[in-house]
Parts: sequence; structure tokens; C-alpha cells
Amino acid sequence: GMLGAGMAIDRRPRAPAWRRQVKLRLSRTLRRVALPSLATGIGLIATHLGTLGCVPPVEVPLGDPQLPVSFANQVQPLLEARCRSCHSAGGVAAFFGYPLRLEANQAHASLLSNSSLRDDALRYLVPGDPDASYVFEKVSSDRPRFGSRMPLAAAALNADEIDLLRRWIVEGALNN
Repeated sequence: GMLGAGMAIDRRPRAPAWRRQVKLRLSRTLRRVALPSLATGIGLIATHLGTLGCVPPVEVPLGDPQLPVSFANQVQPLLEARCRSCHSAGGVAAFFGYPLRLEANQAHASLLSNSSLRDDALRYLVPGDPDASYVFEKVSSDRPRFGSRMPLAAAALNADEIDLLRRWIVEGALNN
């Protein structure tokens, strides 16, 4: 056809459709696979520094299993000791966009208000239901649905620590 007055021809070469699709798929793959893998690698390095003695071990008060679990006196110290180094404002998880923050002043609200980046239906914390609480799955399962068991490259939570979290969630995950 004929060009009307004032119409310019776009002479920039356009990538073939297949190349644009490949580029789009690669960028999606990088976001879904490569960045979480990189985060895991950096987390392994950061956590390994802790296992070398850079972060002293902390005794977590487990309390009497017959009494209600206290978030402030039992759960928060566990989160501080085992999770906060990565899940804080300056931590590796924050650097890679994971929203869970476990600093003392925001841990409870962050657990209640966030879900997995890979599946929004996986809430971090479902009061009363440890099996529906993704954070519980991440610390108690050797094969969580996504990613790795937490904490990365550090000793898994022991049976008493896992039981403490389970009891706290069953009791309603109170901020007490």
C-alpha cells in the first residue's frame, strides 16, 4: 500500500516472534528458578559463617509442655536464634524479596500477613492448623513443597523446637 503524507516507516529490525518468546520464557525462568537458587547459595554462605562460630548458639527456652506456649518468651527467642539472621531487614531473604521478617517488633504480624512467593494460597501461619502453616512445613519437612528445609545449611530444628512451634500454632498462634 501507499504511505500517506507524514507517515514514517519504522526501519528498526524486529526480532522474530520465536526469539521474543524465548526471551520472555528465559526472564520468567530466571525469576522462578535462578534467583531463588542464588538466594539459597548466598544463604548457605551466610549460614555457614554462623556454623563457623561467627554467630554464637543461643539456648531456646522450651518451657513446660503442659503450659500454654508464650510467643514472647519461647517462640520469638527461637525465631531470633534460628531464623532472624536471614529473615530480617538486612538479611539474605530480604535482599531477594522474600517478605517474611522475624525481628522482634514485627515477627508475629509478618507471619500472619504473608504467604509463599511461589503459591499465595500457602499462608506462612494459619492459627490452629500447623499442617496448613507453610512456615511449619519449611522447618519440619525434609521436602517442603518449594525450596529447601529451613534454616538453610544449618542444623534442622530439633524435635523439641518443632513441637514448640506445633503447640503454639495449635493453641492459636497468639501474640502473648
